Amino acid sequence: MTAERAFAEWSHAHYRANDLPHAGLVSKDILIAPLDPENAREYPQAENYDLLLAVFEFSDWAVQEAHFLPGEFAPIAYMSRCVEGYMASVANGGHAQFLSRYRWAPEFVRACELGLEAMGCEHEAKVFADLKVFVEADEARVVRVIKAYEGLTPRSDEIKHFDEALLGGRKLDDQVAQQAVWLRQSGSLVFVSHEKLERKRADLAKRNKRSRERGPSKADEHREPNAAVVTIARQLKTALGVPPGMFFQTWETGLNDYEPGAGPIRVRMWRFVGFDENRKRYVLDVVIVPSIRGAPPQARAYGTCGEARIDISPEAYKRAR
Repeated sequence: MTAERAFAEWSHAHYRANDLPHAGLVSKDILIAPLDPENAREYPQAENYDLLLAVFEFSDWAVQEAHFLPGEFAPIAYMSRCVEGYMASVANGGHAQFLSRYRWAPEFVRACELGLEAMGCEHEAKVFADLKVFVEADEARVVRVIKAYEGLTPRSDEIKHFDEALLGGRKLDDQVAQQAVWLRQSGSLVFVSHEKLERKRADLAKRNKRSRERGPSKADEHREPNAAVVTIARQLKTALGVPPGMFFQTWETGLNDYEPGAGPIRVRMWRFVGFDENRKRYVLDVVIVPSIRGAPPQARAYGTCGEARIDISPEAYKRAR
């Protein structure tokens, strides 16, 4: 059985067991725009990264805007998105950041382990398998690691050896290249012109018969990043010492559950991606967090540039939503 079919069947059973109707696999197509050949010529790895990011964006669109459940749209897209999320989180802030951000969600875990195995990433798959044993053996220990990472308790090094095992094994670029080959050989990539991409995705979204009942409320509808978001991102980049203009690509990753230590709250996140003058890739996730326990709203940044938090005014928070 292929990894794609295994994940589709696992998802169907998982959601039905949790009383969420699941339609099964609706489409294997990954609808993305053509990659920029100029960028690929300038920096050979850029084409691989751009492909991963394009598939990542498609997966987030399928879940957050088309309201598909994982396993209903191209399984390879969701698996690729989860592997990219895992690798990027560890590269940015270690396994503690990964656990803090994704909370060991069952869909994410299954997609990650199947994806790494299907890609042939034996080293990364072994580290993830060891991490799974670590996480599932002691829930209290994992909670302790997350709280330490979020600054609620003294720093914990209980999970540090996983960082060294994953990042010390081989270059991240090698894993990225292997993942990109896997995607290209999948037969699921469908390149659509920029002019037709929105319409093609809308046609695919119509195949989700449960879109309306799964859709967000009117207040939670998708909105494009606005001037307030860009201003806040610039302030965070300044706080991190990031040169102006480094990031060339941005998109909203949607409405997410985020747990800053006071229980789950709803926040919006944007991802900024680019290359510096040495063609090194940078990622910055900007999170807009509402007021918690009377404190002012905050903007938080996580990424390869580091981490930063700044207080923002209630007016800026409202405009950034």
